[in-house]
Amino acid sequence: MALTPIIKGMADGAEAIQANFTAIGEIIKGTNANGTYIKFPDGTMICHGRVSISSLAITSVWGALYLSPALKVIFPATFVEAPPAIAPNMENTTGDIATWYNVLASTISFDGYFGSAVPRTFPCTLSWMVIGRWK
Repeated sequence: MALTPIIKGMADGAEAIQANFTAIGEIIKGTNANGTYIKFPDGTMICHGRVSISSLAITSVWGALYLSPALKVIFPATFVEAPPAIAPNMENTTGDIATWYNVLASTISFDGYFGSAVPRTFPCTLSWMVIGRWK
């Protein structure tokens, strides 16, 4: 994509600026019940969101660990390639910690479990960010 050089005082500066914005493309932002997305002209998309969990029970035995029930996050927009890069994070005020185990990621969602070495139940928020391609 070739952009027009902008020079202070040029006669058609406003038109050149508008042409450059048109050539670069538009950044598209949106929010829905599943979270927020930002689509960049180069095809990169960032999605993020939060899921409040009033009582996360990490109590199911799995070998030497304990797991929560399966948790599924639906993206607010669809990716064209799977899996996108996923960065989950647990937020809580109780001081409890757990590790996220991603099981499956697709163009529309990801799911997995929280795990811990000891059984525990506490309230928390799963916040997440996903980066991938929308076109």
